[in-house]
Amino acid sequence: MSIQLGDIVARRSYDCDVLFRVVSINEEEGQAELSGEDLRLLADAPITDLVIISREELKERRKKTKQKEADSFRLFRQDY
Repeated sequence: MSIQLGDIVARRSYDCDVLFRVVSINEEEGQAELSGEDLRLLADAPITDLVIISREELKERRKKTKQKEADSFRLFRQDY
């Protein structure tokens, strides 16, 4: 499966820690320009370093993030 514009991807070299959306692809250089999905971040990466994130994995990541936010908010209220 090849990387397309608009795909949600992560970088293998960073253990897939941040999700990005593919903004542009330079086939000649083998590079893709990325925009952070959850963070305000621009990056570029070799196409070979990118992993496409499936809808199921994206849904699971968002669920975990939402749970962490809820737990943090609960702790803030508890401290208050």
